[in-house]
Amino acid sequence: MQLQDLASATGLNRMTLSKLVNQHGPNVQTHVLDKLCSYFGCRIEDLVEHVADAGDAAAAAPQPATTNPRE
Repeated sequence: MQLQDLASATGLNRMTLSKLVNQHGPNVQTHVLDKLCSYFGCRIEDLVEHVADAGDAAAAAPQPATTNPRE
């Protein structure tokens, strides 16, 4: 499928789609993802995947539960 065909079918700007296809980790607005999901009949998980940076691993690790001293 050509980007221009997808742009015409979804009403999205061809340059928006081009940036999404050709750049790693672009800023994508939720309405763009919504239109693509509607067009392809898919869920957002079919379009995107979260890949944590190496530095994010510590921040994403579960934190131990804290005890409320007033309980």
